[in-house]
Amino acid sequence: MRRALASLLLAVALAAPSGAGGAAVQPLAPPPPELEALVPYAAAPIEKPPVAVPTLPLPAAPAELPQLPPAAIVLPLTPKPAAFVAPPGTLPCVGAWLGIVSKALECGRARFARGEYDDAVGALEQAARGGGERELVTEARYWLGEAYYHLGRIEQADWLFRQVVQTSAPGGDWLVWSRHASGWTALRLRDPARARESFRELLAGPVPAPLAPWARHGLGLAEYAQGRWDDALQAWTALVGAGVPAALSRDVSFWLGETLGRVGQHVRAGEELSRFVQGGAHPLLDAGWLRLGWWSLAAGRLQESAAAFRTYLAPPATPAADWAKAGLALALLPDDVGAARAAARDLESRRSPLALALQLRFARTLLQIGRPADARALVQQLLGARLPPDVRAWLLLLDGDAFHSDGNRDEARTQYDLARNAGGATGWIATVRLARTNYEMREFAQAARDLAPVFAASVPPDVRLAALLLAGEAAYHAGDHAAAGATFRRVLVEFPAGSEAADARLGVAWAALRDDRPDDARREFLDFAQALPQHPYTPDALELAAELTLKLGADPQGARQLLERIVAEYPSHPRAEFARLNLALVALRAGDARNAASELAAWITRAPFPPLLGRAYAALGVARLGEGQPEEAGRAFASARAEGVGALAALGLATAALAQRQLDAAARAFSEARDTGTPAVAAAAEHGLAVVAFHRGAGRDFKQPALAALAAAPKGPAAPRLLYALTGIAVAEREFEEALGFAGRLVDEFPADPAADDALERVGAGAAAAKPPAWPIVYEAYTRLRQRYPDSPFVAPARVTLAKAQVETGRAADARAELERFVTAAPTDPQAAPAWEALARARAATYDRAGAREAYARAIAQGAALGPEALLDYARLLVDDRRFAEARKVAEPLLRREDRAAVARAAYTIADAWQAEGDQLAAVEYFMTAAYVAPGSPAGRRALLGAGWSFRVLKQPDAAATVYRKLLAQADLPADLAEEARKGLKDLGK
Repeated sequence: MRRALASLLLAVALAAPSGAGGAAVQPLAPPPPELEALVPYAAAPIEKPPVAVPTLPLPAAPAELPQLPPAAIVLPLTPKPAAFVAPPGTLPCVGAWLGIVSKALECGRARFARGEYDDAVGALEQAARGGGERELVTEARYWLGEAYYHLGRIEQADWLFRQVVQTSAPGGDWLVWSRHASGWTALRLRDPARARESFRELLAGPVPAPLAPWARHGLGLAEYAQGRWDDALQAWTALVGAGVPAALSRDVSFWLGETLGRVGQHVRAGEELSRFVQGGAHPLLDAGWLRLGWWSLAAGRLQESAAAFRTYLAPPATPAADWAKAGLALALLPDDVGAARAAARDLESRRSPLALALQLRFARTLLQIGRPADARALVQQLLGARLPPDVRAWLLLLDGDAFHSDGNRDEARTQYDLARNAGGATGWIATVRLARTNYEMREFAQAARDLAPVFAASVPPDVRLAALLLAGEAAYHAGDHAAAGATFRRVLVEFPAGSEAADARLGVAWAALRDDRPDDARREFLDFAQALPQHPYTPDALELAAELTLKLGADPQGARQLLERIVAEYPSHPRAEFARLNLALVALRAGDARNAASELAAWITRAPFPPLLGRAYAALGVARLGEGQPEEAGRAFASARAEGVGALAALGLATAALAQRQLDAAARAFSEARDTGTPAVAAAAEHGLAVVAFHRGAGRDFKQPALAALAAAPKGPAAPRLLYALTGIAVAEREFEEALGFAGRLVDEFPADPAADDALERVGAGAAAAKPPAWPIVYEAYTRLRQRYPDSPFVAPARVTLAKAQVETGRAADARAELERFVTAAPTDPQAAPAWEALARARAATYDRAGAREAYARAIAQGAALGPEALLDYARLLVDDRRFAEARKVAEPLLRREDRAAVARAAYTIADAWQAEGDQLAAVEYFMTAAYVAPGSPAGRRALLGAGWSFRVLKQPDAAATVYRKLLAQADLPADLAEEARKGLKDLGK
């Protein structure tokens, strides 16, 4: 019963409007649960995309086919051109017989012209030894050299041509012809460097027309013989451009085609050599067929290549048959492995140096054309022989690839593990392959460990890049997100411009996200979107950045901008619908219920992602509540429940029912939400149940849920209402310190809230009305009200109450100044009477007794009902002014009160008046009355001392001694009173 009564009184106190002078404070209407933050933001179903780890190609086989040997230098069949032979004189050989040098020269030239080279040598040797004119000797030496050349005496011819070059004057005819001839003799003597020098010096100056093409062809041969393919190509290209004489056309065609193949122009090489072999017999024809086969093979013209090799291999046997067989096998290999292996069988049986390289090529090709089983069989055959370690490791690597291609990852892993210790590219690539296979088998931690040797070695960039990307992926999926992020960042540092940089950037962002570093993840996703605005993953990155921004809650404006960017730049992208839904939820949490409702209704109509439809309905219900449409809200929450939303929909239905004051329905739905919801939903439901209880009169039950809601969202939209409600509850419970604390938070944190000044008024008025009043709280509440809200309607009515609080808290001077102004300015104000009473107390406290008496008189005259303290204070002031009868008249009504302490104080005051007036007998009567009604009170004890003094004046020492002893007999008697009583007894001689 007492509890019910207390609840009733509390409800009355909470609901009753208060105000110092009649101004109504806002009623205590506790806010319903806040639902906006309970509707979670939509999280798009985004997972980290796999990093595209580059597939490292199988390294070059350790035993590759060597390059086709260069062709042997073959000079043209047509003799090189010689100088013009002048017609001889009459009987030149007779003159030569007679020893005439000039005639000997003519004789030698004539015989050379007729092809009589031996006879020409005799005459020309005579001319060259005969001395005479220098020019004649030079010419003789030149023709002697030509004769030697035709006789095959190349070294003698070469010596003579070089003598002419060294002794001839610059620009001489014999110098030019001899330099040209010396180039050819150098070629025949296998000194291509000197030949190159001769031809280059010749072509650097004027050259007779017949010599130019031969000199260029000779230069080409010299360059080719030294392996200077580009320079040789340049020489023959210039020759073709200037026109090739018929005598050289077949030769030039062969050498041009061969050189084109050497420089990698395989298609042109094949075309040129094809023209060459179609020209018929030639000393270079066999070499032409062989090279046509090789360069067509290199150009990918396999049928032409095979045909050329078969022509070359047709009987009779040719010296380079091994090369042709190897080439034929390679030409047949992609389309007919069996024929290719048959073509190479002779090489294998004879253990040709080309056989192993061919077999490695066969194994690799079998794997490439999708025949891993055949590749493994060949590998096993080769592994059975004695092999160099590097070849064995390469075959193990290829064997692992074959197993992997067949889907046998476990066996592939074994082969990679065997090959990983090899040196060079084979070992590195086997290590990466092993890690990749472990990754594919979801042994992520092992995959990351496998790659450690790669990072410790100096490896090619492509291997390092693949290893870093794979290590990052492995660490990520192994759960070591810190290591994954660091590895992906190394990719960005070491390969910033690579195509894989985008994957690495995303890897860094995702690693930070999974490592629970949302700030870092958000920044990385934004950096990705800024650096790669056109990347297909940019909408996802923006969506994730926006979701993280919303999750962090520190920058709602930034989150909204990101979401708006997604909608604006990628309107048709699937992520745009998630952005639109989240934009509506952002508006809802920002208090923009109207726009949120519009966007949510449109989103529900489109229904782009059915799993989120229930959430959208729940958000729409919250928005309708914000719009003040509880019935529409209830329908939206019912739709949310139909879509599978449970506790949150129940909470929304309860809140909608509460808004319509359907308390029973609200209580049932709140109970359901509390029992089935998440902690946040359950807390909101508890809050709702407390609000229901509040409306049913159990205001005290609202306090704890309100405190919990306030702790959960101290700056939320409902915080001001909660603080105001808590202020009212604390006032009703007479917890004025707590009430002032809640009101102070409302004022400090939400100064613009309409109920802020109401809260201070509730505290001040409630504390002033308490028994006894809590004057320090009154003073603090009304002082803050005046300072923070000077225009509040509660300020003026509270002036007198504030002044009373100032008096009671030791600020009488401040109170007096305020009250003096008030009573002067508004003498007829309804508060004038209490103002005069307060002014009296303020004057008394400032030692203005006459002013205090005047103020009390004014207060009584204006109808003030003075309280006991004021009446006693007034009575004492009248005694001090020797207005004894008036004093007794003021104090006598207090004798009829039930409060014994007040009666004792009134009796003491009356006795004091009688004593001062000289009527000791009357004084004794009232002193003893005070001592009787409240013997242990301060007034009762003082009354015994006063009675003793009056008895002494009446010459009744025994009676005086009795009252002194009665006083000293009391327990806990203050020392000053005991001292006075003992002094009285001493004065009496007792």
